[in-house]
Amino acid sequence: MKNILLFLSLMISINSFSLKKWDSLPVNLDGVYFSDTSSTVRINTSNAVTVKMKSYIGEYTYSFSALETNFKSVKTSQETNNIKLKNLQIVSVPRGEHNNSGKILKNSNPKGEIIFKVGGTISIKKDVKLNGRYISNNAYIILKSNEEYIEIPIFFIINMEKSLKLEVKPMDLGKIIIGEKASTKYQGTPGWLYIEGKSSEIEISYPKKIEIFNGKSDKLIVDIISDMPINPRIDESGNLNIRFDGEIKNTKKAIPGSYRGDLVIKVKYEN
Repeated sequence: MKNILLFLSLMISINSFSLKKWDSLPVNLDGVYFSDTSSTVRINTSNAVTVKMKSYIGEYTYSFSALETNFKSVKTSQETNNIKLKNLQIVSVPRGEHNNSGKILKNSNPKGEIIFKVGGTISIKKDVKLNGRYISNNAYIILKSNEEYIEIPIFFIINMEKSLKLEVKPMDLGKIIIGEKASTKYQGTPGWLYIEGKSSEIEISYPKKIEIFNGKSDKLIVDIISDMPINPRIDESGNLNIRFDGEIKNTKKAIPGSYRGDLVIKVKYEN
């Protein structure tokens, strides 16, 4: 019987990466985005986040993780699927270069700093319930070199509001007999102004008297009365409704016919 000895050669390569973890980088998106329409928010060079860190002169590969992350309300912590981070990308390297297709980031800054800007895309789906500030879950920028493995968490903050919507219902004083007074408080239908928007104070002005005409030079004076509060405000549900009544006090000299006119209401609303 022969004894056969087998020798198996084992090799292993151990790299000692320096693992670096960063505090989360917040990105405040300037402006207001409206919840009653779908839109795409592009984070480009002008509003991109700047990352600045100590580094050796050399080359990194980079990637992003935890994309498609959702947002949640800062006020209620309720999460929504209708605001979503779609992608991230490096948009510029002031003192270096990058290749998006190969995911290569090169640092050529002799001071040992690497500076780059990160942009991306956020999608917003129509949802009128969205209101206030929303914050995303963390996404991650991952940089790798022979010496380092770096994770940089990044999150986004966005302001959502309803756009201001105005709707009016015409006033109709009805039919009256010459010599009688007319008022929508007792007959006809009052006019209405319906406002939807962000909960806030709002300025509304209107004339207290208007003229209505019968198509010729004949006119009647209509006094305008409303139930508008002294300091009108869109309520927490995003609504404000104001009733407008019209009153004609003197019709003794009125000429028979149909009279029409315009009540011009001015609304001043600031985001």
